[in-house]
Amino acid sequence: MLTPTASLPLRVAALLLAPVALLATAHPATPAPRRPALYLLAATPDIYGMYGFPVTLYTVGPSGRTQRARRIFTFAPGFMDVRPDGRSRIYVVDENGLSIIHEADPGRNDLVLAPGPNSIRRGAPVTNWAACGYWVAWGVVLGPRRRSGAVFADSKHCTGPGLEVVRVAGDPQRGLPRVALAPWAVYRGYIYFGHPGGPLPTLAPSVKISGSSLGEPDTMGPMDVAIGTAPPALARPAGGRSYGASGPSGSVRTQYNRSASLLLDTRAYLAIRAPLPGRWGAWPKRIYVHSRQTGRWFTLKLPYMEIPPRLFGDWLCTIVQEPNPNELPSPGLENERRVVYRPDGNPYPNIRGAYKPDMYMPGVLELRNLATGRVVKIFTGQQDSEVLGVAADGRVAYRVNDRVLVARMRGRGVGPAVLAAEGPDVPEVHWIFCRGGGDIGACLAQPPSGAAAPPRNEVQHDAEASH
Repeated sequence: MLTPTASLPLRVAALLLAPVALLATAHPATPAPRRPALYLLAATPDIYGMYGFPVTLYTVGPSGRTQRARRIFTFAPGFMDVRPDGRSRIYVVDENGLSIIHEADPGRNDLVLAPGPNSIRRGAPVTNWAACGYWVAWGVVLGPRRRSGAVFADSKHCTGPGLEVVRVAGDPQRGLPRVALAPWAVYRGYIYFGHPGGPLPTLAPSVKISGSSLGEPDTMGPMDVAIGTAPPALARPAGGRSYGASGPSGSVRTQYNRSASLLLDTRAYLAIRAPLPGRWGAWPKRIYVHSRQTGRWFTLKLPYMEIPPRLFGDWLCTIVQEPNPNELPSPGLENERRVVYRPDGNPYPNIRGAYKPDMYMPGVLELRNLATGRVVKIFTGQQDSEVLGVAADGRVAYRVNDRVLVARMRGRGVGPAVLAAEGPDVPEVHWIFCRGGGDIGACLAQPPSGAAAPPRNEVQHDAEASH
C-alpha cells in the first residue's frame, strides 16, 4: 500500500508493476515435463530348457533402485527366448505360451497360449509345444501396415500335412483370429535385431545360401523363403541337397548349398556370417552386411565373436572377446553375482563363472555406425557388460554387472556416466524401453556436460557389489 507521503514516481511505478504481479500470480511457471518411465526386462534365455528362469518387468524408483512392475513368467523349466519387434512390442516365449509386452501399456497382461493343432482346431491347451519343435524357426515378422506378430514352424511335422506355420498377431484385429495358419511367405517379413549380452546363448537364426539367393528360416526342414541375394563372395551355382514339401502355400522346392549365421535382419540392414569353406564350426571375423537403403553389400572385420553383435538404429554393438586358450580370468569376475540356483528358492542364474572360460572379455564395448563408419568404444573393465540402447542424440545406455549407466558419445569414446538403474536382478536385464515406445532417449537421464572425458575415453566405475 502506498502512503500519502510516497513520491509520485514511486506510486506510478507501483501502479505499472501491479498488473505484472497479478499476471505472475494467476499463471505460475509451467513445470518441466516429466520423462516417460524407463522399463527394464530381466530375462535369461534358456534355449536348452535346462533351467527355466523367471521373466520380470521392472521400473525405476526415485533413488535409482529397480522396482518390480509385474512378473511375465514364473519359474517354468524348458525353452525360453525373447524377441523385440523394434517398434512397440517385445515377444517372450516359453514352454507355457507366448507373452507379448506392449510398450504403450506395459501393465497389460497379454498371454497367448502356445500355438499348435489343438489350440487352432479345438481351442484346447497345447501339450506338444516342444515336441513339435515350433521353437526351431520361431521369430517376429512385420506384416501389412507394419503390424508385427510372432511366427512358429512345425519343423518336425508332428501336426500332420497342411499345418506348418502358425502366426500370432501382436494385437487382436476385428474380424480376424489372433492365432491362425499362415503361408511360408510370411517369413519375408522376418525381423531380428541381434544377440543380447549375458553368459547364456539365445537361439541364433540361420539362413540358407542357395546359388545366389538367401532363404530363411533355416528350419532343418523342407521350407525356406527367398529374402534377397547372397553376397557375391558366397554365391555359387545352385546344387547340393534338395528339399520339397507341400503346404497351405503350395509346393515349394529349394536347392540347399550351405548355411550361414543370421546376425541381423531389419528393415535397414541384413548381416550374415558364414563358416570357412570346408571347416564347419570355424567362423571368420569377417561379416557381410547388406544395406537395404543403398542396395549394396559390404564387409566388416569385427573382433572375435563368440557372442554375436546387436543393432540399435545404425549402431552395431559388439562385446569385445578374445580367444583364451589358457583360460585366464576376465576382469570383473569377482564382482559378478554368485548365487546357488534353486528352483524352489532362488531361481536366478549364477553369473560368476557362467561365461565360457576359453573366452577372454576385457570389458570393452564397441559401437560401429553402419551408415558413417564411426567407431566408439566404452571401456568398462568388467566382463559382464553390454549395450542396452542408443538414443538418437548420441546417449548410450549400457549395463555393467548390476547397474545400468548412461553416457554421451564423445569422439571415439564417451563422457562421464550417470546411474540410470541398479538392483539385484539387473544382471538379467538385456532389454529396456520407454513407456509409450519411441526413442529410448526420452526416458534416459542427461549425463553431465562440459566435464572432461576420462583418460583413454574410459568410463571409470566404482567397485561392483557382489550378491
